[in-house]
Amino acid sequence: MKLRNILIIAAILLGISVVMTSCNKYEDGPAFSLKSAAKRITGEWDLSAAKINGKLVDFKDVEWLLTEVDTAYLDEWGIDPESLKINNVNATFEADGDGVFIFSMSEMTFPVSQKEYISWDLDADDKNIIMNYDGTNIELEILRLTKEEMNLRRTVTIDGTTTIYELEFEK
Repeated sequence: MKLRNILIIAAILLGISVVMTSCNKYEDGPAFSLKSAAKRITGEWDLSAAKINGKLVDFKDVEWLLTEVDTAYLDEWGIDPESLKINNVNATFEADGDGVFIFSMSEMTFPVSQKEYISWDLDADDKNIIMNYDGTNIELEILRLTKEEMNLRRTVTIDGTTTIYELEFEK
């Protein structure tokens, strides 16, 4: 009788573990969370790492960030984009769907801060963050989402060339 109970319990535990490991919502986990995705996203995040096409880049070098941005206004201000260095990128996601990205930069030794206001929401499956910035929706795939870590991926194809951006944030 004891052996039978042990075997039943072992079978149940094995079944639960198979279901839990095969049902990861996000590519890099976690397998299970008691907090909703929206509650885990809400808060203040610091960019800790950035990759382009799988290669780790120095996110403090602004060039990677400006690949999709018209930088003509920098010329008008007399700023050479190559002289800009990013000191910190901070993202705040509010529970009401508002948010802000703050780019703390320096041009030579002069500190500059740029705020970009967004609105955000999750898609129906909670697998992507849809950010609206200046009337444009930007979709970011969630790779990992815990209360302390958030890893995002954006795939962009321009003129047949695909670029994959991966951003790692920490609270």
